Order: sequence, then C-alpha cells, then structure tokens
Amino acid sequence: MNIADRLGLADFTLRGTADYVSQWGVGRLDGSEVRIYEFASEDEYLTYLDSVAPFGIVADDFVKQGLYAVAPTDRGQLERIRAAL
Repeated sequence: MNIADRLGLADFTLRGTADYVSQWGVGRLDGSEVRIYEFASEDEYLTYLDSVAPFGIVADDFVKQGLYAVAPTDRGQLERIRAAL
C-alpha cells in the first residue's frame, strides 16, 4: 500500500518532478489538498527545505517518513497524517 492509499487520499495524481524532488503528487483529504513529496536522499530533502524557507515553509509543515514528506494545506490534519503513517 502506498502513502496516498494509507492516508485515504481522493483523486491522488502524480505531478512529476521538481527541484530537489524525485517525484510529487497531490490528492484530497476531507476536501483539503495534500501533497506528497519523494526525495532521493536526506540531503535533497534538507536542500528542498532551505529552498522553500523564504516562503515561510518549514519542516513542521510536513509529516516526514523515510524519504517521503506529506504536506497538507490544512495544518489541522498533520496529527491525523502522522498517526496514519
């Protein structure tokens, strides 16, 4: 079972790659957007965090498991996502 299935995301779609991201996708959880990012290494994840920091995005905005990071637009879902993973 993949992370999107484990979280019960509706309409999950892979969107491709991005800077420092091996692949990423987006789905919906209770009507809110949730993004899942996969990284090639821990260093790539840390470099990604540095690249998004100027936009106010920090590690606490993600639930991280291994080389995956899950980012809900509704921060109230962070604990639910953490428990599911």
